[in-house]
Amino acid sequence: MARRALRRLAGALALAAAAAALPVLAIGIGSLPGIRGSQALQGLDGPATIARDVFGVPHIQASSERDAYRALGYAQAQDRLWQMEFQRRVAQGRLAEVVGAAALPVDRYLRVLGLRQAAEASLAALDPHSRDLLDAYVRGINDWIEGRDRLLPPEFWIFWHEPEPWTAADSAVWIKMMALTLDGDMNGELLRSRLAGLLSPDQLQDLWPGIQAPEPERQALPAARASRLLATLPAPPGPGTGSNAFAVAASRSASGAALLAGDPHLELRTPGVWYLAHLRAPGLAVTGATMPGLPFVVIGRNDTLAWSLTTTGADVQDLFVETLDPADPSRYLTPDGPQPFELRQETIRVAGGQPETLEVRRTRHGPVISDLMEDAARPGTVLSLSWTALDPADTTIAAGFRLAHAADLQELRTVLAAYRNPVQNFVAADATGAVGLLVAGAVPIRRSGDGSMPGDGASGESDWVGTIPADQLPVRLDPATGVVANGNDRVEDGDYPYTISATAEPVWRRRRIEALLAGRDRLDGTDLIRIQRDHRSGFARDLLPVLLRTDGLPPALAELRDAMRGWDGTMAEDSWRAGLFLAFAEHLSRLVRSDELGAAAGEVGGLRGAFLVRVVRQRQAWCDDRRTPVTEDCAALAARALAQAHQALVATFGPEREAWSLHEVQTALLPHPVLDSVPVLGRLFGHAARKAGDPYSVDVAGASVDPALVRRTVTHAASLRILVDLAEPDAIQIVAAGGQSGHPWSRWFGDGVDRYAADRRTTLPSRDLPVRLELTPAAR
Repeated sequence: MARRALRRLAGALALAAAAAALPVLAIGIGSLPGIRGSQALQGLDGPATIARDVFGVPHIQASSERDAYRALGYAQAQDRLWQMEFQRRVAQGRLAEVVGAAALPVDRYLRVLGLRQAAEASLAALDPHSRDLLDAYVRGINDWIEGRDRLLPPEFWIFWHEPEPWTAADSAVWIKMMALTLDGDMNGELLRSRLAGLLSPDQLQDLWPGIQAPEPERQALPAARASRLLATLPAPPGPGTGSNAFAVAASRSASGAALLAGDPHLELRTPGVWYLAHLRAPGLAVTGATMPGLPFVVIGRNDTLAWSLTTTGADVQDLFVETLDPADPSRYLTPDGPQPFELRQETIRVAGGQPETLEVRRTRHGPVISDLMEDAARPGTVLSLSWTALDPADTTIAAGFRLAHAADLQELRTVLAAYRNPVQNFVAADATGAVGLLVAGAVPIRRSGDGSMPGDGASGESDWVGTIPADQLPVRLDPATGVVANGNDRVEDGDYPYTISATAEPVWRRRRIEALLAGRDRLDGTDLIRIQRDHRSGFARDLLPVLLRTDGLPPALAELRDAMRGWDGTMAEDSWRAGLFLAFAEHLSRLVRSDELGAAAGEVGGLRGAFLVRVVRQRQAWCDDRRTPVTEDCAALAARALAQAHQALVATFGPEREAWSLHEVQTALLPHPVLDSVPVLGRLFGHAARKAGDPYSVDVAGASVDPALVRRTVTHAASLRILVDLAEPDAIQIVAAGGQSGHPWSRWFGDGVDRYAADRRTTLPSRDLPVRLELTPAAR
């Protein structure tokens, strides 16, 4: 979310951190956690064991469910304490306290949103049992922080920082941050408002099919103001954010039991997003992927149910243009008359600097985000944000704990009634052989409109009137085909009575998954893993014909065009055609948009594959250069794009075609969020790996591109891959993007990167547990 600001922060810290590199290297070994022996803890219900396998995955055996979560908190703190500390400070808007003034833009943004206040309020909505388990987990983290007998991890020395005790709100706030990572429509509304002065409603709908685009004179937010605020906010979720998940019913399974596969697509980083774990206690048996700072298995399985997640893409953020009371600018207009703003004072402490005081205003819709930008004109309106993640009645943590106990799809549906944020598709399989997809989360119901553009706050016409009841959210159970799949495409049918979102991801990934699943009558785990590794791009197959229709090319380019005939769109590492095609597509996308959008073309961002295919098939007017008397078609523009792509590839990589192969032009980076740009430390704390695929292949590679539009840096991809065959009593085949430990001197820090790049999975639970730590009740 705050990637741009944090990279600037890293540059500011580079000199000081580089000077600290040698002492960091010298004393690092002394900060590795003690993971063998025994440790006495006050208040345990009984003995608990944290036994780690050869990859560092903790297998926790406890005498009670409460102790199991306490041991998980202890283990996460041992392995990921800096990551947890960094995450909670970002979410709370308290990063400048540690790293200085460079973090102030991030802190201001998070303070205005008020995630910390929303997290604290949500704790009151938890039932006593869930709160008891959460408190046990928190106590486990603090057991390690307060009782450790060694140095803190290296980042704590670099920034000369001592962590505060962990609190329940610190865990609750990370759920809000995950929602912020996945909910990006606020930026979309601003971008559409920004472009409304340049494009017709039909052209806006070309870019975002399905939206209700008003005429320019009915825009609630002026384009210039939208542009300024858009430049102030952090970037929205990057290209490739999303997920695949698919399940095969017992009727289609070679093992006779249901199968599940999942691979959530998130930002690649070091340490990784996921922390694998296996927990057993009386009444509890769950295995899979947790998130550092959260106490429950997010994706995984118990003895009878397996589940994975994909992002629904629900529109849960709406902007409202609030009109100030002309007689009193401390008030704003509502359908019930002028109302005063709620005011909150925030003090942001700054390491090495003076504290900053921030006044946060809030309307009946939510925080006033336009206060983030300096506006010399001081217009008579402000912009506020409604967002379901700010609802204090958030019981997502309770749903997380209950997931581990859901026995089948029907019980899962009951559990998910308590789930609120972020809105997700739960794709699941159970021991009865059934499979299904269930949408879970708080999706707003609007009085009018679709939420795709900012609404008028004074009239109340676009106000929310509630959220879709949990039992009326889309669900697909036991489909006749025996398979269910989702790749972030639309989940609701045409006659569904509510709006989940006006926009959705293209259907390419889901259709490819379904086609591969249909290729065999009986499927096994090997088939599902092969599908997860698939690199054929539906986007490439649909766009390639316009490249092949180019004519009038010079001989060298005509030879390249002809060499592309017969290519099936597979984005393989060793394919120079893949490298050439992606460069061509990037240039064509920029050319198509540049005429209509001018300087704003770069703000739209990304390949926008569905838009590009729609243009070349149905909306060729986008390809005409209005600055020339000739009417150009898309084939003519494609010829220019091919020439530009070839020139850029030759200039960057040389004339040999093999040098354009995807393994040369595309690299996945797993950077440290703060130290990435620091000499020496950036390499020590981060990783890189080869990566095939594109944003539309099943094995996703969401990438940023260099100014020449040829060198690709993958920032978002499958952060985790799982496979479950419920014929196995408790097994899960799993690999995460990164090692279990966040400590660069740990043997489990970088080992996971190579396994992830090669998709070499480990089977959990493991029988080989060479490292054991016993937690015992301390004598009173």
